[in-house]
Amino acid sequence: MAPAGAAGVLLAVLGLLVLLSLISYDPADVSFLQVPARAAPANFIGPAGAYLAFVLLLTLGVTAYLTPVILLAQSAFLLFYRRGARWPKFCWLLLGLVSCLLLAQLHGAAWAGVSARLNLPAPGGLAGYWLGTRALIAWLGPMGAGLLAGGGLLAALLLLTELEPSAVAGAVAGAWRWTSDRATEWLAARREQNSVRDTQNELRERSNRRLKQWSEAQAEAKPSGPRVRPAVLPPDRTP
Repeated sequence: MAPAGAAGVLLAVLGLLVLLSLISYDPADVSFLQVPARAAPANFIGPAGAYLAFVLLLTLGVTAYLTPVILLAQSAFLLFYRRGARWPKFCWLLLGLVSCLLLAQLHGAAWAGVSARLNLPAPGGLAGYWLGTRALIAWLGPMGAGLLAGGGLLAALLLLTELEPSAVAGAVAGAWRWTSDRATEWLAARREQNSVRDTQNELRERSNRRLKQWSEAQAEAKPSGPRVRPAVLPPDRTP
């Protein structure tokens, strides 16, 4: 197996270990957070997994859950990508991670419940606090930091997918045109259905009015007096 393939397999295994550590993380497994810690950790990877998840969450906050995604994605690049250099993809993945970390720190109120449940110092962890709050937000303000983080995330996605901005814009415009055409056709079909329904209702009401008028005319044409039953003479029994 080529070195790149071996590295891809190792990264895939590491990504799965990190993923299992994070999804089964419980602060009660860490002695720093609970004294004494559990005798039998609930973490799927044992005490090592509990402390690994603790360090990742302390450092990266909620974006720590992107670390297994990055490891597995880089593993896929090493194993299956053949068109060019593969390790630069890891740099773009890290750029996307840092951008998401900054965005999480900027929108901390949305992650308040998760941060409290996981006992995090900040939604973006220590890295988000120092890089985001104390550096970028302090110097650029929330809007400037948000623009920088959003631009970094967009750039990372474009570099990872190797898409040209013009191609992306063309695809978005094509999708918009297709959606607009389908919406126009649907609205036209709905208007036609409503028109047919209105025509049917109008014909039904017109038929009901005519039937009512005919019934009233028939009722007026009948004699209003009591009907006299003609007398019936008994049969003649004369011999």
